[in-house]
Amino acid sequence: MNSDEIYEKVTTSADRFGAGNPQQFAFLASVLAKCDQQQVAKALINIFKQENSYERQELGGQLLVKIQPRYAADVHAIIQSVLGHWDRSVEQLPHYLASTYGADICNQCLKEILELEPDENKRNELETMLWWIRNQHN
Repeated sequence: MNSDEIYEKVTTSADRFGAGNPQQFAFLASVLAKCDQQQVAKALINIFKQENSYERQELGGQLLVKIQPRYAADVHAIIQSVLGHWDRSVEQLPHYLASTYGADICNQCLKEILELEPDENKRNELETMLWWIRNQHN
């Protein structure tokens, strides 16, 4: 499956079953674990770039943390791209970023973006990401 197909499969599942259905989650995790990990990561990150639906983001975040797909994209670009869409209660995105790129790199990147960001809502998102990374429990 390519990233568009993965995106469609995950968002359709979230809309139909929500983020809390354990059977559907296990099924999706099993299917996505067999896909190209770059395509999986791209699709799941795209949920945070394009969607404001809590259920979609929560399911996408749970899958990111479960599968841990490696992604060759720049963490700075990822963070910038999700600002304005990311639901701050979905802690899995910052946890995934810290796990994939390293907490120190993510913290540094977030602080650099925060220093230059004029939009108060986006600044709040950045501060929340910093908080989630500082307070994650492995």
